Amino acid sequence: ERFIPGISTKVLNERLRKLLDYRLIVRQEFPGRVQRVEYSLTPMGQKLAALIEQLQQLEVEYSRETSGWAG
Repeated sequence: ERFIPGISTKVLNERLRKLLDYRLIVRQEFPGRVQRVEYSLTPMGQKLAALIEQLQQLEVEYSRETSGWAG
């Protein structure tokens, strides 16, 4: 929650649950007096993240190419 400003606990949990259902992330619990949980990308999640990064880069390149176009 601290890494995503403004997101509610409910929304964060719903999104994490969907990512778990789609097997894009895994959840790991660490026992102790204070429960700690970490999420990490699965191999499929890593592939999807790479595709998203490529799409973002394509958008940046495309917007540079078309920014001077008066269309």
